[in-house]
Amino acid sequence: MTGRCTGVPEGGFCAAALPPRQSKGDTGVRLRKEIDVSRFLQVVTNCRGNVYCKTKEEDVLNLKSVLTRFVFVTLTASPELLEGAVVDCDDASDYERLSAFLVS
Repeated sequence: MTGRCTGVPEGGFCAAALPPRQSKGDTGVRLRKEIDVSRFLQVVTNCRGNVYCKTKEEDVLNLKSVLTRFVFVTLTASPELLEGAVVDCDDASDYERLSAFLVS
């Protein structure tokens, strides 16, 4: 393993050694500033593929995951943390489903 994973036993898991996620969809579309978060997450649930929220700090939240939904909801309490965030979808048809929440 590379030097990025110090202290990891041989054969152990090291997230830093994973290649960066390559987007299957477009490069992302900005999220509107004020959205109904509950409704947005309901629509995400009905999306065909995974839906990601990418922050300006380059954190990637898979909004199909219950755990990362908690993180996302927490971030919406401080809008400055989501400023510049984009939504990226694995399935291009999901952008249409989410269009009410995205900046065109």
